[in-house]
Amino acid sequence: MSGTCVANASYTVSGYYMAASGASATVTTVGSSTQTNTLSAASGWTAFTFTFTAPSNCAGGVSMVLGGGAPDEPVYFDDVSLTSASVSGGANQISNPAFTNLTVAWTNYGNGPLLTQTRVHSGTTSLLTPPTAYLGQTISGLVPNSSYTVSAFISGGTGTLTAGSAHTTTTGTSGWTEINVTAASNSGGTLTITATNTGSSGNVYWDDFSIAGSTYAGGQEFSYDGFGNLLSQQPVFGTAPMMTLAVNPNTNQVTSGGATYDAAGNLTYDGTTNYTF
Repeated sequence: MSGTCVANASYTVSGYYMAASGASATVTTVGSSTQTNTLSAASGWTAFTFTFTAPSNCAGGVSMVLGGGAPDEPVYFDDVSLTSASVSGGANQISNPAFTNLTVAWTNYGNGPLLTQTRVHSGTTSLLTPPTAYLGQTISGLVPNSSYTVSAFISGGTGTLTAGSAHTTTTGTSGWTEINVTAASNSGGTLTITATNTGSSGNVYWDDFSIAGSTYAGGQEFSYDGFGNLLSQQPVFGTAPMMTLAVNPNTNQVTSGGATYDAAGNLTYDGTTNYTF
C-alpha cells in the first residue's frame, strides 16, 4: 500500500491485527529508510501504531507492506490506515529565503532586482526591487491542496506579496515590516510566490521569506478479509480515492463489479476485461 509522499513529513501506520499461536505479523514501512516491525501472536484483535519519516526526495513515494503468518497459521489485518502528520523539523521550504545569492532559486523580472547590503533584516544582504521589478519562486514538496502562509519582511516603498491567486499589499517604512499572505498549494504540491514593487517610485527591500502550513489532513483506511483481499478503501481525512469490493467467503471470489468465473474458478471477466483460460 502506498500514499502521497510529502518530503520529510512524519507518517503514521495504524490498524488492528490478529495472529494465531506460533505466528507473527510484520509491518514494513518504506520512507527515508526501510523498517520492519514484528508483532507477536495475538488471539484477539490488537491495535498497532508505528511512525516513520518520508525521504527528502519523494520520487520513490512512501509505502507499507503487511506480512507474516504461514499456510496453517494465518494472520489477519483490519482497519489499516496510512496518514501523514507534519513536516518534520519545521524546515523552511523556500530556497534561498534571505538572498545569500541573487540567482539561486529565484527568478527575477522587470527592472533588475539586485542584492544590497544597504538595508538588511538579518544576515548581510537583502533584495532591492526598483519600481515594477519583481521576483518569483515555485515551492515544491508541499502537501497537495493544503493551506500555507507565506511571510516576508519588507522595507521602503509599496510592495505586493503574492502566493498562488492571493496577494497582500503594504507600504513599508525605513524599518522592517512583516507581510503575510495565505493560499493553497495545488494538486501537485507546489505553490508559486512573487514579491513585486508596486509603487510608482522608490525602492522596495525584501528579506527573510518563510512558509508555514498546518498539519496534513489526509489519509486512507483499508479493510481486508481473512483471505487478505482488499474489501474497502475509504478516506479518513481530506480527499482520497475510495472503493468497495464484495468477496464470497466460501469461494474467495469477487461478487461485485460484474466479475465472473468459469467452472474451474478462474476469473473470466473483472468488470472491464475478459480473460480466457
